[in-house]
Amino acid sequence: DITTQVGQSPEEAIIEDTIVQEDLRVYSDGSAADGGVGAAAVLMRGDVVVREKRFHLGSDKEHTVYEGELVGMILAVDLLREEGGKGMLVSDVDNQAAIKATRAFNSKARHYLMDILHDDLRRLIPAHDQRKLIVRWSPGHQGIPGNEAADEQSKLAAGGNNS
Repeated sequence: DITTQVGQSPEEAIIEDTIVQEDLRVYSDGSAADGGVGAAAVLMRGDVVVREKRFHLGSDKEHTVYEGELVGMILAVDLLREEGGKGMLVSDVDNQAAIKATRAFNSKARHYLMDILHDDLRRLIPAHDQRKLIVRWSPGHQGIPGNEAADEQSKLAAGGNNS
């Protein structure tokens, strides 16, 4: 079961982030910096980063931050899959357009990154699985530890630092 949540306001989303209890939580981000575009995801236990993944997409003349956001979401799903997890899983994303795009599980031309993300989501939570994944909006630059960590890691990736 995969659902999406976008709070009505940054304040509501911040409250949701602090009160929800789940088994695993990942934050992802995409950034442009130093002429490059990067993506990252961090796995959190409380306010502590347990694991991270970074990927440098290439030049900001050839790639967009939105592509970085989608690759960050793919990295987040990889972290959740590798970690296992039972029960409730949460993927926090600071790009509402990327979250909304996960709702339509149909393939379209030139949407190869979304197709990869949808395939990875199907593998993470198959139809018969009892776990639940929530893809939730986490407003950027609001002091949320996981979001700040993902932002920092995606900037490292934009500069060419892969993990």
